[in-house]
Amino acid sequence: MSIVIRLGVVIGVLVGLYFAVGWVAANWIWFASAAAVVASTLLAAWVLLRRPSETPDRAVLAAREEIMHDVDQMSVPVFDEMVTKLLKRCEARKIKKFGHKGSDLGCSFVLTMCDGRRVVVRSKKDDGTMRKRGARHIQALGAETNPRWEADMSVLVTNADLHWLRYAGRNKALASQLNVTLMDRKGLAAWLTTGTPPKALQCEPKAIAATASRR
Repeated sequence: MSIVIRLGVVIGVLVGLYFAVGWVAANWIWFASAAAVVASTLLAAWVLLRRPSETPDRAVLAAREEIMHDVDQMSVPVFDEMVTKLLKRCEARKIKKFGHKGSDLGCSFVLTMCDGRRVVVRSKKDDGTMRKRGARHIQALGAETNPRWEADMSVLVTNADLHWLRYAGRNKALASQLNVTLMDRKGLAAWLTTGTPPKALQCEPKAIAATASRR
């Protein structure tokens, strides 16, 4: 290849680079936006492929809702008995049931966990007003947790949806402030299908081992 041809190729490459740089400089906003979209898409795909989904699929959700439909048909005594059976599966040293005692707040249980914590559990079957009056029940349980029951924390178990859009923020904030764990419709459905209680009713592995060794 002659020197003239080689020189022409070099000049052609330089001219091409010049126009390419000029185009990028003139359209840098579009170029940056396109690059950001591509990068975000690739990152999202990588995260989704590497991490298994934590959201139950439609079949699981449908099965849970079917179970909750049966729960909705229960009478109050049957609902309380169901909660009693769930609590007996927890690692608790002692469970005391106090019943309703003429109150519409629900049935109360006091559990002494294997790690020494005392947890009061309130079983409240939805009477059609729980969604609107959920805050009242959360406040009542939170106010009684230590003064009345001498407990460290409390759990409210109900088949009502206390995380419904209109009331979700208020109920969640109130429960967090009063150290009340909400096991409402979705949480109760998961508990019934998986057998896994809320963290408030779980003991540390060391405490479980210590309890087992004393038996």
